[in-house]
Amino acid sequence: MNTDFVLVPPRGVISWDEYSAWIKSTSWYYGVDLRGRDEYNYVFGAMASEGGECFDALKKCTRRRDFGLWMERSGRSKMLLEMGDVMWYLTRGCQLLGVTLEEVMLLNMIKLTDRYRTMAPDAMDYHEPIPESAKLWPLTHLPLDAASKWMQLIESRTMEASASTFTVIATFSKPSLPVRW
Repeated sequence: MNTDFVLVPPRGVISWDEYSAWIKSTSWYYGVDLRGRDEYNYVFGAMASEGGECFDALKKCTRRRDFGLWMERSGRSKMLLEMGDVMWYLTRGCQLLGVTLEEVMLLNMIKLTDRYRTMAPDAMDYHEPIPESAKLWPLTHLPLDAASKWMQLIESRTMEASASTFTVIATFSKPSLPVRW
């Protein structure tokens, strides 16, 4: 497979719902109990591994003298392909936890905004202070206090989903015949 060029579709070509539905149709693993502990371990471990492969592509570019040229010719496309793998596992992880990618993005924005607002100026070992813009809530259509309430709802919904999922798994995952690999 030639990885020297990756065609990136224009914005709006695929939606989260379309991608998520496709992920559900492709999420099967030989010898892994779906929606059980094995799948959680597999998905989140593979997400970390694929992130490492993305970094490995960058590392190989970094040690070359012609970094810019190598990045342009080969490294960028390899990194994009690995980022696609990360996206697959991230999407499946969202499905397992019962959240959407948009909800994860919102949770991350709330966490980081709160961190930067409450952090002492000298708490981080940076040569420059945290920019004031990092402390501002970026979504004008959704006030921070409303977003924080959404965060609580998302967290309680996922806790309920996780509890019921693991109850079902514990009930129906009695040891049967040994699995042969």
